[in-house]
Amino acid sequence: MPMTAHRDDAVRRYLLEVQHEADKILATLPEGIHGGASIEGGQVYVDIRGPRLKAFTLVLGGEAPEIVYDASYIQLCLIGEGIAEQVEFLQETVSAIAEFLLSDRLPTQHHSWILKRPYLLFPMADGTQWRLSKFTK
Repeated sequence: MPMTAHRDDAVRRYLLEVQHEADKILATLPEGIHGGASIEGGQVYVDIRGPRLKAFTLVLGGEAPEIVYDASYIQLCLIGEGIAEQVEFLQETVSAIAEFLLSDRLPTQHHSWILKRPYLLFPMADGTQWRLSKFTK
């Protein structure tokens, strides 16, 4: 078997494991929050929807998972490359998103000071704010 076939098999197994862990985490979502996980193009996509606001999508599989909101705003997060790091990021992020979607807090739109690029600030329960930047084309 060629070397690339071994690598492709290893990547596929890794992505399947991430998807399996995502499915287990999504099965524990509180009432009113729904999610699903799928593999597309070498990445795992985890969608999370609630009773209000737009959907969040987590894009996993590498060292810089993405948090995407409304298919328009993005934040990159640097983590380690192991499966344990992916699962820890997934657990913490899904929990924070579910809590946010069930709360009465809303994101607020702002513009960067110099370039005037739009971004959203999400006030999280732990007192931090997630900053998701508008996609640029």
